[in-house]
Amino acid sequence: MNKLFDKYNWFWNLKFILLLYLLLYVLIIPVRLIWESILRSIIKQEFIYERLIEGYNQDIIWDFFSNLPDNISLLSKPILILIGFYLLSNVAVNTTLIYLSEQKRKQEISSVIKIIINNILNLFMNSVFSLLMLIFWSGICLYIIVFIFDQFFYKLPSEAILIQSAIGILLIMLFGWMVLMCISVISKKLILFENKPPIRSYFYAIRIFFLKIRSNLIAIVFFSVAHFVVFYIYLKIDKIYPHQANLGFIYGTAIVQQVCTLSLLVVRYLFYRIIPH
Repeated sequence: MNKLFDKYNWFWNLKFILLLYLLLYVLIIPVRLIWESILRSIIKQEFIYERLIEGYNQDIIWDFFSNLPDNISLLSKPILILIGFYLLSNVAVNTTLIYLSEQKRKQEISSVIKIIINNILNLFMNSVFSLLMLIFWSGICLYIIVFIFDQFFYKLPSEAILIQSAIGILLIMLFGWMVLMCISVISKKLILFENKPPIRSYFYAIRIFFLKIRSNLIAIVFFSVAHFVVFYIYLKIDKIYPHQANLGFIYGTAIVQQVCTLSLLVVRYLFYRIIPH
């Protein structure tokens, strides 16, 4: 607990977290503009772009699917670019938070950037492998759900049993995601602080997770509860606008929502501090 709430670490690391938050906003704006420009150029001959932006429209969706192969081929390149951007930004942000979570002294921005750049390839390979493990685990759980429905849909007296079983498996899948997230964090700590190879570090991390399972379970509970609270506050704020809200109220709720968004980075940072390696 002393490590988690060390005031010295908090002061400097919160400065880094705020910088990451602002950097993400700076990066998201041009990416969104580029993406919208690509969409406009692709679909301008098919349907009205503004109608799609306004919300779901059945005619627009059917227009898109009527020429699906061509539209998918046109969208494949920008989608791959977006996935690549997401993975790189995700690796950079999470690695920065993971690195800071283990520091006991003030860190200069240049030294942190240098550490990230020197390890970016190994971290990226590790993140891709972690993502594949996540997809593999999700595929197993979803296959079990499909199998249960396929085999027992007409054999059971009530559909409620199938639905309850599906919900139970989905909860197990979510818990598995959290376990895999912990393993991924541990493996990145091994890469950063012990120079372990990207794939081998993942299997070392599995062993460490079970050796220190108590701390990891505490981290999972903290992460889950904190995210639930933040999302609950965010959604509640979104629904409390009065019919004739003044400008101050609108700005105030917008600021609170941004604080909620920033707090998710803080929660993730604390989550990384709890996880041992």
